[in-house]
Amino acid sequence: MRGYISGGGGGVVASNDVYYNRPYLTQITSYNIYDEAWRRLNGGNDYIDNIPSNAPIQLLAPNGRYDYLRYFNSFGHKFRFTGENGGYYDEADGNYYDVNGSLSSLAVEFPIISFGAWWIYDHLTGYRFPSKRLGARTWAAAMNDVATWVFDGETDWFNPSADEWAQLSTFGYDGLNIFVGNTIRPFFDFDQAQHWSSTTREDLTTAAWFKRADEGGRMLSVTKTSSGANRSHFNIFDNGFVTQP
Repeated sequence: MRGYISGGGGGVVASNDVYYNRPYLTQITSYNIYDEAWRRLNGGNDYIDNIPSNAPIQLLAPNGRYDYLRYFNSFGHKFRFTGENGGYYDEADGNYYDVNGSLSSLAVEFPIISFGAWWIYDHLTGYRFPSKRLGARTWAAAMNDVATWVFDGETDWFNPSADEWAQLSTFGYDGLNIFVGNTIRPFFDFDQAQHWSSTTREDLTTAAWFKRADEGGRMLSVTKTSSGANRSHFNIFDNGFVTQP
């Protein structure tokens, strides 16, 4: 069951209320609207700051499975990535299941919304994103695009920081990565390797970090005027907590 933060970090929390795990935004100087520092200056850390100090935070399972959580998600199971109705892909057997654990399919659990893409919900962070890359742009154009981009009627987007990309790459091992279609993770349908982050390289501010998805999710940097990396916009689906069964 979902709950909502009423404000004020450090307050009393029930021990079974689990909060989402999000990297802190740390970049100080903003180099473009909607970049990491702009988000930080416009309330991007409010969720983290309002988590009670003694609250449990969602984690990956300790058994080495990167698609599985330590605590239950808001759909009542522990799979990290789901479709909009709670269905998921189980890497252990290569099958899709609905929210109740009954055998299902990709088309049913991850229904196409538009331009061949579907929602992917990440229950570690409370973020969601479309399953396809959004097209190559320069860094500034990718940052600015969140102001006008629409998917499934949603208009409130952000560009992930380098730390947010790095956290997402925990769902990867042995050089494989979620953003290149393969038989291990077929519900991810990203078909290009490079994806901009919103983080400027601080020792070379004409460059920004991007995720190299075909090399185990490495973070590299390139000049911001390059148009070889893709836009990747994320959306928050929950800013509360999940009360455990």
